[in-house]
Amino acid sequence: MLKTKWKLAEALKKLMKEKSLHKITIQDIVEESGLTRQSFYYHFHDICEIIEWICKNTLLEKCDVEEKTPDCWIYTLFENAHADRNFYRKVIQEFGRELLEKAVITDVEERMKRMLSVYKIEENEVLTFLTTSLLNYVIIVAETYDDKIGHEQIEHILLFLKNGMQEYCHNQNNVQCA
Repeated sequence: MLKTKWKLAEALKKLMKEKSLHKITIQDIVEESGLTRQSFYYHFHDICEIIEWICKNTLLEKCDVEEKTPDCWIYTLFENAHADRNFYRKVIQEFGRELLEKAVITDVEERMKRMLSVYKIEENEVLTFLTTSLLNYVIIVAETYDDKIGHEQIEHILLFLKNGMQEYCHNQNNVQCA
């Protein structure tokens, strides 16, 4: 089943290199993939759903949070965004960033939540702020950067995140003790 989804996804991505997303039809996708309309509709309702599936499965690929290195997934997230930036750019240009955000926000939030749990931060406001900020920056990178975002730049982001979380924890402890 997953193989069929990838086959449809690859067909759509190939067609996107040739024409506008708004001009691609489901018939185009099934012809390019060599599959049937029935196969398409078994897996997806429409073209937006297949785009969301591609975003979720390529942007977040290999982005697991491990307790020893809870922030390594952020490197992978930026690398994935850059590797497939032409696809993301076209999606953003033709459908807006909302489609990309919708596809991945829940999973990015879950990864951020696990990262924050290492610092014992459970406030939803912090989670929402960091998730939204990180996702917006990833979208900006995919949308505008032609060069790969450097490890030094990501290190700055991670340092800012870590220092901010440590400072937040320190301040929370001081408030509770006062």
